[in-house]
Amino acid sequence: MDQPPLTEPAVPDSGTARYELPILPAASAGGMGSEDCVVVVRNLGEFHHWLRQATPAVQWIQVEGLLDQPEAWIDAARAPNDVALDVVMSDPLVEYPMLYRLVDVHNARGLRVTIPLRTGFLKALRLAAALHLPVRLLPQQPDEEELGELMEAIHFYLHDPMVDTPVEFFHSALGWSTGGSITDLWLALERDPAVFQQLDDAGKPLLPADRPGATAETFVSDHIEQLRRDRSECATCSWSAFCRGYFKLPDPGYSCGGIVKALDLLGAAATEIATEIGDFAPQPEDEMPN
Repeated sequence: MDQPPLTEPAVPDSGTARYELPILPAASAGGMGSEDCVVVVRNLGEFHHWLRQATPAVQWIQVEGLLDQPEAWIDAARAPNDVALDVVMSDPLVEYPMLYRLVDVHNARGLRVTIPLRTGFLKALRLAAALHLPVRLLPQQPDEEELGELMEAIHFYLHDPMVDTPVEFFHSALGWSTGGSITDLWLALERDPAVFQQLDDAGKPLLPADRPGATAETFVSDHIEQLRRDRSECATCSWSAFCRGYFKLPDPGYSCGGIVKALDLLGAAATEIATEIGDFAPQPEDEMPN
């Protein structure tokens, strides 16, 4: 993503432990001190407080359920603190016209819109792109209607000239397909609990599924290994190293046929892009002698 506050945290150069970024409710964020974190706000009081009081340790504020509050965005466009915002939509089909409220905010500070992959999300994606707002699409296990919209969204992302800002997870899938990125889907969507630690009010990690014995540190690796042992689709899927079983939660029996078609469309586009770049690369006979 082109806005550093809303990206994968770097792994420290020294030591072997992975960098952990706590994502915690506003009510329990006051005790974090100088430790890097993301603060989740869900009402106007929390939003106004953290918009003004966020320290440099707050990597960004995750804003949930406030798109219908115009005063929040007027304040965000004027507040002196430049902390970045991740605006999480809950019902994109209903909320998409409200994205206009974010234009002035985006001009004042780093901002991203997170759109759940639910029926109607394509309208929100199209408008966000028209407004030049970076997007994170957050899928789970899309049904047939949502898969149809997903295919349309990929065609839009690949071919519409108005798309000039990143759209995740499409952006990372293209990079992974060309060998230009080792980021997997869990990291691209900031859902790997070993790195992005969602915490509840008591400070306990919220894992993506209720699995006995699961730990945040090994959740993803244990999950994909179990799927492979169970001889699920993941065992032979060409996207397994990128997806790592993301679409097998919460139902491990979910059929990924539609998802694979969508990822294959991105993979084919990546191959085409790489070929075109290669065609324009200077050939040895075209190079000037020393």
